[in-house]
Order: sequence, then structure tokens, then C-alpha cells
Amino acid sequence: MADTRVAQRFLLLLVLLCFYCAGPIVVFLMALYSLWWSPGLEIENETLVRVVGEVASNPGAYTNIIHQMIMPVVAVITAANYASLTFSGLVAWMFIIPLVTIFVCIVDALLFNVFVSSSDAAVMGQFFISMAGNLAVYVMLFVGLQLGQTPADS
Repeated sequence: MADTRVAQRFLLLLVLLCFYCAGPIVVFLMALYSLWWSPGLEIENETLVRVVGEVASNPGAYTNIIHQMIMPVVAVITAANYASLTFSGLVAWMFIIPLVTIFVCIVDALLFNVFVSSSDAAVMGQFFISMAGNLAVYVMLFVGLQLGQTPADS
């Protein structure tokens, strides 16, 4: 029974992390696709620019509630169950997924600051930097938990 509960918590943790991290990764892939096929080296996908611009200019209406719900739950599940979640090597994904997403967010910010000819380009870039900062807090928590589990050298 305890193994089942640990597996359920781990699955919930991975699903929440993937849900939170999926947006910037999808935007990254769409922006790269748009740049690849753009003759003028601009992100010309109007829909992508409009959607990202709208979400970035009004994050309170779109992403803050997701951040306020998901990241605390992920942090609590990680902190409360860290000792029992270290099974079968899959725990590395709890670190890798947000770490890769931080890099993707930084690249997204760069892409939107450089390759979007909109007056909201800086707002869009700052949106991704803010998301990277939120994920960095989780990564620091994870590293702290990992260091706390490491036995001290004598």
C-alpha cells in the first residue's frame, strides 16, 4: 500500500511539473519553426505572437493562478515525500524537467526580444524570465533536499 501511495505522489508530481513546463517548450518549438521558415528572420506566426503577447501583458488573468496552484503543490509534495520518492532512478526527472525548462524560458525570452517586431516584445521576454525564476526556486529546493539527504563525510 505504501508503495502505491509513493508511486501516485511521484506520478502526480511529474504530471504537475510537465503541465507547468509544457507551455514554454511548446512556444519554443513554435518560435523555432516560425524562424526556420521565415524569410526575414522574424517570428512571423501572428497567432503565436498575439497569444504570448496577451498572456505576457496580463499574467494575472492567465498564468498567475496556475503558478500559485501548481508550484506550491509540487514543492510540498517534493519536500514531504523526498525520502520516499528516490526510487528507481526516475527522481532525476524531477530535476531535469524544470532545469531544461529554465533554459528554454531564457531562450524564449531571447527569441521574443530579438526576433519579434512588436512593441510588447520586452514584456513577452520578461514573462519568460519570470517563469524561469519561478522554476529556479523549485530547482534550488530540490538541490537543497538532495544535499540534505547526502550523508556527511567524516
